[in-house]
Amino acid sequence: MYRWMTACVIAIFALALAEASAAEIKLEVAKDGKVTVTKDGQAVWRMYVALFTPDWKGAKEVKAAEGYPKKADGKTEFRLALIPQGQDGVVNVTMTASVQKDIAEFHYVFEVANTLKLNALSISTRMPVEIVSGQKLQLGGMDVELPAQHLQGVKSLFRGNFERATYPIPDLQILLNTDPDTFCRVQDLREWNGKEFEVRLELIGDLQNQEIAAGTKYEKHVIVRIPGLTSSSVGE
Repeated sequence: MYRWMTACVIAIFALALAEASAAEIKLEVAKDGKVTVTKDGQAVWRMYVALFTPDWKGAKEVKAAEGYPKKADGKTEFRLALIPQGQDGVVNVTMTASVQKDIAEFHYVFEVANTLKLNALSISTRMPVEIVSGQKLQLGGMDVELPAQHLQGVKSLFRGNFERATYPIPDLQILLNTDPDTFCRVQDLREWNGKEFEVRLELIGDLQNQEIAAGTKYEKHVIVRIPGLTSSSVGE
């Protein structure tokens, strides 16, 4: 009997220890559409919409529409306005998000309201240099080295098409799937005094200084798997 009780105590202790040591992994989608994954309180991955003008200036503002986000049928709809610097115009974005267990789905529709000249219109995903440098980012069946040291003057670590990425976050490999033949650019943002690696899903391809006509629409579907996800908050 004592052996049985001892075994039970050991089993209970082991279970409690395992639960105590399990990482707390959270997904948050803010009201401005920014997606952040945290592990034990540290932001380890994020995703958001972005644009760049011909002089490589980002959006002046990302503005959430009044009354949004709205929830219905297990989904949350966001309405955002990307306002460029130095040009009159706006890119309106509708993002629909849903989370089931450890899978988050996002559907984006971009609409250029006024004719604009752009270098990039994209969905940016980023990881901190401090936790992934020296690791390998998997794009389909190919590995992309994320250098431990900044390679001065190297503006792109990869440029080409993909539909699947595995982000090498220690003990939390986030998986992303998107539409086939999505053009992406991988960058070490230390080149511009940043502290992240970026995998940018490009909507207008690799051409720069493009004139995008008013009424032009782009769509992109993104599925993200976050193993061990413990909680989520979408538009709250």
